Amino acid sequence: MPGSKSLLIVALAFAPELSASVCVTDPLSSYIALGATGCQIGSMNVVNFSFSTILSTVIILASDITVTPVIANDTLELTFTSPQFNLSGSDIAEYLIAYTWDPGDVRGLEDVMDANSPVFPGFASLTTTICEDAAFIGSVCPASTTTLMVSDNGITANLIDATTFSPPIGIVGVSNVIELNANGASSEIGGFSNVVILPEPATWATGLLALGWLSARQRSLARNLPLAH
Repeated sequence: MPGSKSLLIVALAFAPELSASVCVTDPLSSYIALGATGCQIGSMNVVNFSFSTILSTVIILASDITVTPVIANDTLELTFTSPQFNLSGSDIAEYLIAYTWDPGDVRGLEDVMDANSPVFPGFASLTTTICEDAAFIGSVCPASTTTLMVSDNGITANLIDATTFSPPIGIVGVSNVIELNANGASSEIGGFSNVVILPEPATWATGLLALGWLSARQRSLARNLPLAH
């Protein structure tokens, strides 16, 4: 078809430059094994996952945590769940899960926690440090940081926190610290989600309209017909 090659080149220019495999529901240990290659969720890659224990009276392994990718409208989401996020009595646990979103056009990040109602004075919290437009180097962010925090103590629940970036940023380093403290009662969360907010679909629509106009022009030139404006 005349002009089809040039049209394909323009179409590829609008497509994300990603080569990783598509992310699937898998244990966190499998995501860690992907290393710097990572995997693709929607228009972005997630790479360089790590997991470490800060303090714990119980054992939770990376293989005990399930990572689920979710794509919905203008958001990309990774959800972390585990039946091991359930402590009682004197148990306490504090863990770190870190990784990077790259590359993208990110205008916000939201944390959501499914607390499953800890019993007071037990509590659960998630503190997320965001490295803006850069990846963490070890535990150090070479750029500006923003902190999100969600929590539930069985009486007061603050389960959603969010921030926006203006202008949008291209790389998001994420460091999640999960703290569970039964405190003589119980502390349980079903899991938590890091939600990346992308430009609204209208932004992509502009590109699609451009492709549609170019396609019409290709057809018009092939027929030697004037193109309507």
